[in-house]
Amino acid sequence: MYNYLKLQEEDDIVPTRDNVTKADWVKNISLFIIGAAGTVIGAELLVNAGTALAEDMHVPQRIISVIAVAIGTSLPELVTTITALRKKEGALSVGNVLGANIIDLTLILPICSFISMGKGQGALAVSASSVQVDMVVCLAAIAVAVVPTIITKKFYRWQGAVMLLGYAGYVVSTVVLK
Repeated sequence: MYNYLKLQEEDDIVPTRDNVTKADWVKNISLFIIGAAGTVIGAELLVNAGTALAEDMHVPQRIISVIAVAIGTSLPELVTTITALRKKEGALSVGNVLGANIIDLTLILPICSFISMGKGQGALAVSASSVQVDMVVCLAAIAVAVVPTIITKKFYRWQGAVMLLGYAGYVVSTVVLK
């Protein structure tokens, strides 16, 4: 454990600021920066190298976006979620995943749309398959991940299993439907 944690009772560990040294601050901030940079660089390498490899293999862009870009853009959330789970902070991990996805839907998509309109290209183009398939899959994912979690205040293993199976089915259907 870090030296700024002190034992109050036998099994009771309470963080305090009394014993935090400047070296601890520098070390922790440095580790944070290195970890954040490593996550961003790793995600960029994954997306760029994966996309280039898939294009060399003549994989359609839609399939590349469903797999490589989705993994690369979700990597920071995955790292945060795994870290939170290792520290037994389940609520933080669920909040991170749901929060990141809500921000993607409520901020990123509208901002991209505004930028598209600002460049004089009109509205952000959405393909028919996105409306007919992708939106339905997104709504189903919300129904599985969010609704039971809100009702029971827990995220169950069956939800994770259904989400993984749903994603696998989505990728397979994307490959078949091209």
